[in-house]
Amino acid sequence: MLITKILQIRFHQIYRVLSTFGLFRVIFIIPILFFIFLFFNSFLNSNYWIVVAISCLIVNWIHQIRNDKKFIKLISSNASHIFFYEYLILLSPIILLGLLSSNPISSITIILSVFFIAHLDYNIKINNIYTLITKNIPSDNFEWISGVRRSLIGIFIFYILGLALAHLYLFSLVAIWIISSLMASFYEWNEPLQILLAKELNACDFLKWKLKLHVKSYLIFISPIILIYSIFNYHTWYITLVFLLLNTLCYTSYILIKYSTYIPNKRFPPNPIIIILIIISNVFFPLFILSGIIIYNAYYKSLQNLKIYFNDYN
Repeated sequence: MLITKILQIRFHQIYRVLSTFGLFRVIFIIPILFFIFLFFNSFLNSNYWIVVAISCLIVNWIHQIRNDKKFIKLISSNASHIFFYEYLILLSPIILLGLLSSNPISSITIILSVFFIAHLDYNIKINNIYTLITKNIPSDNFEWISGVRRSLIGIFIFYILGLALAHLYLFSLVAIWIISSLMASFYEWNEPLQILLAKELNACDFLKWKLKLHVKSYLIFISPIILIYSIFNYHTWYITLVFLLLNTLCYTSYILIKYSTYIPNKRFPPNPIIIILIIISNVFFPLFILSGIIIYNAYYKSLQNLKIYFNDYN
């Protein structure tokens, strides 16, 4: 059957993508998947309509932006059935959780919703969404412009969830934590030397300018989630404030770690163990002391490393 062959191709595609992820992404994705599993498992009993809505929104988003619809329709007269089976397999863990947690109505609703979505015939061009987001990013912030292109779907999904579920205690903070963790990949590539020296600053002033630009962009970006979450959870404002401080400090570490090993036009993925320690320190405070040492060390190494390239301006 054609459906079986297409599904086999999908599994091969998934395997090929996972095989190119590398150690850092694999280690990082596992706790995110574990968190998602725990979230659906704990909220399915009392909030199954929220779970249904989230699942359908994600599938609907995938259905809108996929660019192989014309090809599937060209080779099959039942393209909507192929879409349906693909989405059904994607959501099968959630459907099984619904059945196992004595909420079969949630599973049935998801199946019916997916069937309806699979028959919708419309597209949202990903390039239009990318342009809409990046037009407000300063041109100097090229890491964001290129990083958003690579991580747009993941960031968009958790951003919407952070806004939509702001009334749930700590959920929006976890969404911000995941978004900031995804942004660590923005700083894997080093810019050419000409771009590095374009501002004609010394190493210290360059780092200050870079940190100010990126931290400001980051705080503006997450501010709607923080604001809406604070309205619903104003009684725990001190937790929000401490989290925001730790999260911002950890975000600056991505920039400092990048320039501590900077070599023009080279890709240097950060040490996965260091990045994981920094990410976990957002939610496990005792580790922040160790992360603070890492951040200070990265700042010192960045200055020493950049002085080599900023020699004429020092």
